[in-house]
Amino acid sequence: MKKRSIIAFVLAACILTTTACNSNTIVIPDEQNNSSLAEIVIDRGNEVKIDVEGLDGRPFIPGGSAITASAAILGFYGISIKPADLRGYAPIVESTSFVDGTESPWEKVIGNPKGRISFYFAPPIVEMLKKFYDENQKKCQGRTVKDVSGSDLATLKGYIDSNKPIVVWGTITGNAAVPVEDYSWKTDKNEQFIGKMSPRCYAMIGYNNSEVILISDNGKVLNVMNETFEVMYESMESQAVLIE
Repeated sequence: MKKRSIIAFVLAACILTTTACNSNTIVIPDEQNNSSLAEIVIDRGNEVKIDVEGLDGRPFIPGGSAITASAAILGFYGISIKPADLRGYAPIVESTSFVDGTESPWEKVIGNPKGRISFYFAPPIVEMLKKFYDENQKKCQGRTVKDVSGSDLATLKGYIDSNKPIVVWGTITGNAAVPVEDYSWKTDKNEQFIGKMSPRCYAMIGYNNSEVILISDNGKVLNVMNETFEVMYESMESQAVLIE
């Protein structure tokens, strides 16, 4: 592996993980004259982090990552439920092909368990949680769920300041590019839906001056630069669910 490739790999690891690098300043040297090509400063001051225990909800789909994030947040509030059990409350349509007439991901969790592909947005996850609350009133008394899609990063951080973790939609960490539009169909209401590949949901549990702190559906904590998070989040329609 070439020296520059190794440096690029280390840089990516420092930006996107919590433990890869301890330094707050990363410098990429020029191989020719040893001068600095770029300097990325990661300021981890003023960190706010909610103590949410990550869950490994793999490999079930459809709806796996959002359901896992929801179960992790419920656990923070003292409501213990496995992601596989919470999935039973979700409005899921299992489909091995995405053809005209398939229902809308704005209303249902649409997915192919064998193909490991699913499409869904905040409303069906909100519906899932409300149904769970309704059917488990004793342990969920006083709990609410809100669709807070469209919130900007400052607003999301405000929820964290109030000790309220959030389910957020994004792309797979490390791939900040807008997902490839690879699946499309006309819904049962004759509305065109264009599916985006490589979506992922996370539990947002904290932030610092430079980064957003997320839990992935494998239970691992990830630190993602603010700018990267905003691209990931906005590319998936700025979808977010507040579980209180």
